[in-house]
Amino acid sequence: MSEKSVFNIFMAYAHENQEYQQGLCRQLRVLERNGSAKIWHDGKIIAGQLWNDEIKAHLKNAHIILLLISDYFLDSSYCMGEEYARAIERHKSKEATVIPIIVDHCYWQAIFELQQFQIPNANLPFSEVTGGQLSRLYAQVVESIDKAIQHRKNSNIPAPAVLSLPKIEPRPTLQVEIPENFVLIPGGTFTMGSPLNEVDRRDDEAQHTVKLSSFYMCQYAVSQAEYKALIGDNPAHFKGNDNLPVEQVTWWDATFYCNKLNRKHGYMPVYDSDGNLLTPNGQITQDITQVIGFRLPTEAEWEYACRSGTDTPFNTGYSLSTDQANYNGDYPYNENKKGRYRQTTVPVNSFFPNDWKLYNMHGNVWEWCYDWYDRNYYNTCKAKGVVENPIGPTSATHRVFRGGSLYYTALRCRSAYRYFSTPANRGYYIGFRVVFVPQFII
Repeated sequence: MSEKSVFNIFMAYAHENQEYQQGLCRQLRVLERNGSAKIWHDGKIIAGQLWNDEIKAHLKNAHIILLLISDYFLDSSYCMGEEYARAIERHKSKEATVIPIIVDHCYWQAIFELQQFQIPNANLPFSEVTGGQLSRLYAQVVESIDKAIQHRKNSNIPAPAVLSLPKIEPRPTLQVEIPENFVLIPGGTFTMGSPLNEVDRRDDEAQHTVKLSSFYMCQYAVSQAEYKALIGDNPAHFKGNDNLPVEQVTWWDATFYCNKLNRKHGYMPVYDSDGNLLTPNGQITQDITQVIGFRLPTEAEWEYACRSGTDTPFNTGYSLSTDQANYNGDYPYNENKKGRYRQTTVPVNSFFPNDWKLYNMHGNVWEWCYDWYDRNYYNTCKAKGVVENPIGPTSATHRVFRGGSLYYTALRCRSAYRYFSTPANRGYYIGFRVVFVPQFII
């Protein structure tokens, strides 16, 4: 390799450690400025590029691979199964030099291969120090990286081919791999809330106009089988059939599930540790259209999907029987006949679906939405005329869930009915449903 060769540095890290990744990246820029290195991380992926393909291409062409090790990294199926595994392969073949860096305290010694590396800060994780001490620690790590570059240069180790990525054009929706049981909910404009003459309406249901972009929604609430397969646990109270909806899940459980599902399918997490929405670059956003992957529906998306083009109290019309949904049949809607009170959940594919092929949007289990609850939020939206892709107020104390449940009356199953609880609530009657937004959608 010639003296003027530029070494590609690839940074692999868990999104939860982005603060330390960015701090190290700032220190590494000195190597970029002196012309000895070019740094790449997934924050450099631009709109229109395919996230997983970009990572694999840059990882394949890296000379130095930095692994920012933490419990989040070790727990991530993507970090360990893709980035770590590929990095080790390239290190063993001497195509690249791997440098593990300890970000936070974790039992990294349990990974045998990591024990074989010289780790610049094995005894002093980034999280252990602050301020000037942290800057000095970053500088020491960068010095170790520079030494690795010089070693490769002096050893004249062959470099990978020069990275040349083809320009990637947006693909039409039909070319996007859509997960099984997800159906397209076409974007459109609808009237959210309930009219003044709807029986048993509440004053937090002010009608207003909402415009939504397209998204995919799972036909079913998350089942116990799905939850256990991904999380390894089944917190549900009602058991005996794996196709029953998972319940006793908090809002935090639901967002954790979404993040882990994204990792499984090669997407970045969509929630940070505070529950904020994230872009694929890890930036906090209030624009739901910039969030790619699996997530909870917004309250507006949920009602739009539930209604499936209807404007009546239920997507079944002006009444809802217990042959159409699972709720407390002792309390029917608007003086209709009483029905069954099953006192248990039913499988997620029970009853007939609505016109958009979604099952159990009324009853069975409440379903967590992304939004914070504010009883006056609809009035605020109404004053604006038309709101586009709303995500609720920026802060509050309770999160919204929708749809009614096995324990509750028919009136609470109404399409417009809003209910809420603290994000940590864990009840027999609360589950969730997942939506999916791919990189490209029309």
